[in-house]
Amino acid sequence: MKMTSEQIDRERRTGRVAGILGLIGVALFILSGFVGGSDYTGADGLAEQMDAFADEKGAVLAQLLVQAIGLALFAAPLMALFGAARDRSDAVRPGLIGVTIAGPLFFAGSLIALYLALDAAIDPFQSAGGLGQLSDDDARDILHDQSAFSVYGGLDFAGRLGLIFAMIYTSMHAMRTGLMSRFWGTLGMALGAALLFIGPSALLVFAFAASLLVANLWPGGRPPAWGEGKAMPWPKPGEALAGKGGPVADPEEPARPEDFEGSATEVTPETAEPSETRQKRKKRR
Repeated sequence: MKMTSEQIDRERRTGRVAGILGLIGVALFILSGFVGGSDYTGADGLAEQMDAFADEKGAVLAQLLVQAIGLALFAAPLMALFGAARDRSDAVRPGLIGVTIAGPLFFAGSLIALYLALDAAIDPFQSAGGLGQLSDDDARDILHDQSAFSVYGGLDFAGRLGLIFAMIYTSMHAMRTGLMSRFWGTLGMALGAALLFIGPSALLVFAFAASLLVANLWPGGRPPAWGEGKAMPWPKPGEALAGKGGPVADPEEPARPEDFEGSATEVTPETAEPSETRQKRKKRR
C-alpha cells in the first residue's frame, strides 16, 4: 500500500498531536506519585491503607484522577501508531483499532471504581473495629464485598487484556512495516506481555517511546517507512534496504577466458587415438 502525499501530511499533523498528548499522559502519571496522601501511599498493608484513606480521601482521589487521565491519554499515540501500520499494510485489521482505545479507557476507569470501592468500605471497616482490631485479610474481605470493587475488577481485567493485545499487535505490525526498529518492536511486544505482571510501569515505557515516534520527535529521526508512506520491511541479516547501501551479494557471472592463466591444447579424437594405441602395445609386451 502506498499513501498519497496528502495522507502523509495528515498523518504527520495528527501524529504530532497524538504524540504530545501521550507525553502529557506520561508526565501526569509520573506526577501522580507526588499528589497522593503520604500515609496512604506509604501504608504497610491494606488495613493501614484503609485507615489512612479515611483522613486523606481528597488526596487519594486527586492521585487516582491524575493517573486515570494519564492512562486515558495513552490511547492517542497507541491509536496513531496502529493507524500508521494499517495505512501501510493490508494485513492489519482496521476493526481492531477499537482495542487501542478501549484498553486505556477501561484501565483508567478501573482506578475511579477503586476509589469508589475504598470509599464504600470505610464505614464497615471502622464499624468492625478499624486498624486496631482488623487484619489485612479482614480489610480485604470488607473491600471485596463492595459492589464497586467488582466493577473495578472487571474494568481492570478488561483494560489490561485490551492493552496487552493492543501493544503486542501494534508493535508487531509496526515492526513488520518498518515503522519501528526490530529492537523497539520486540521490546514493545515484551512490554505488552509484561503488563500482566509489572503493571503500568510497562505501559509507561511503551507510551513514552510510541509518543516520541508518532510525534516525529524520535532521536536521530524516524525509520524511512514514515516518510515514504509505504511498508518497508526490515532486511534479513546480510541484506540491506533498497537504496540504503549495505552488504548486497554480487550477482554471479559466467567465467571468461581471460580469467584463466597458462595455455591449453584442445583434445580431439584424432589426437587422442595414438596415445590409446601406445597404451595397448605396452600391455601386450
